[in-house]
Parts: sequence; C-alpha cells; structure tokens
Amino acid sequence: MWTHFTRPSSGLTAFSPEGGVYLGGYSTFTTSPQTNSLPPGVNIPLPGMVTHSYQTGIFDNETATAFGGIGTAQDGALVYVPTFGTQGLYIALGGATTGPFEDQNNPPVKRQMDNITVYDPDSQSWYWQQATGDIPAPRINTCATGAQSNSGGNVTYEM
Repeated sequence: MWTHFTRPSSGLTAFSPEGGVYLGGYSTFTTSPQTNSLPPGVNIPLPGMVTHSYQTGIFDNETATAFGGIGTAQDGALVYVPTFGTQGLYIALGGATTGPFEDQNNPPVKRQMDNITVYDPDSQSWYWQQATGDIPAPRINTCATGAQSNSGGNVTYEM
C-alpha cells in the first residue's frame, strides 16, 4: 500500500475532532528512498497540505499555493481554533517559507508575524488578517496552543 511514501519533516501540524492537517515540510536524505542520495543539509521542500479524516480514514493531498510561494511552510506552528467557522479554522504562526530547493545558498525565509494566515477547511480557502499592536519578531521552531476564554461576556480564543 505505501510503496512511495515520503515521511516529511518539520511541517506545520494541527488536529481537530474531525481529523488532522499537515502543511508543507521537507524531505531530506533520511525521509524517503527517493531522496536518500541527498547530502546532509540539503532539503527538498514539499508543497501542499495533507489532510486526514478520522471518519473515513482517507488521506487527501490539497494544494496550498495560496499560503504563499510554492505552497510550503516549515518550522512553524499551526493551531486549530474550534470556535470560528462551521468546521473551525487553522491559524499558521511563524515558521519559514522557501523556494523549490533549500541549502546553505538558498535558505528558508522567516515568516513575518504581522500577517496572520488562516485556513478554513469548510471552504478550503486561505485568508489573511493583519496584526496590530506589539507584533513579535519572526521566529522558527516555535510551538503554540490555544484556549477559549469567556471573560467579561466576550467569547474569545487566546493563543
């Protein structure tokens, strides 16, 4: 069944009650038989997004070119927010994007934190929200989580 399977590394991952999402990542000499001849330090970015439905057990490959560049991301965080949209939303934070080949001469570029990227699984659409206030510096290898807050009569989702 899995004769041509690449085990991606460093993509953005989040889970909902319906399934999981894996955005981007890259292949190295250790992740796939097709890339085992790559020298250490050379990465092949993997564009797109893989989704998995818990109900059907189906893995699906979706385009993510609207995410930016070639539609890949790495070393960032993806947070599932269940309180917005009909199926919740996924929020991408931090990390980096890259071109079709990555090595010391073509390094990834850190994503700015002032432009928040949102994915709606119901419409399979990407949206962007401009951040305001004290915006953190770009960062990679970050983690994030979220929690619903009902303080003061407002229902918000804090990350």
